[in-house]
Amino acid sequence: MTSAPAYRWPRRNTKRFAMLLMLLSGTRLTHMSVLASARTYRAAAVVLALKEAGFPIEADLQTIRDANGHATRIAYYSIPDAELRDVLADARRKGVQL
Repeated sequence: MTSAPAYRWPRRNTKRFAMLLMLLSGTRLTHMSVLASARTYRAAAVVLALKEAGFPIEADLQTIRDANGHATRIAYYSIPDAELRDVLADARRKGVQL
């Protein structure tokens, strides 16, 4: 028998919590969407902190062309559907208000 994952939930009203809420909605996030909604320039740092807290966030790196035609890579952050159910169940068990 395996034990349930141990997620360390961030405090409410923090950038980490705001970004986690966005991920829990099933949205794929980019740096720009995080900047607009969670008001942080450091999306990758927030993702790292959330991953260190046990949250199963994936980064899908894709190459795009910028306005000048140069190739650049951007990350799309998400929580896979199978793990998303586990995270939401953990929130219910711990009484985390989403």
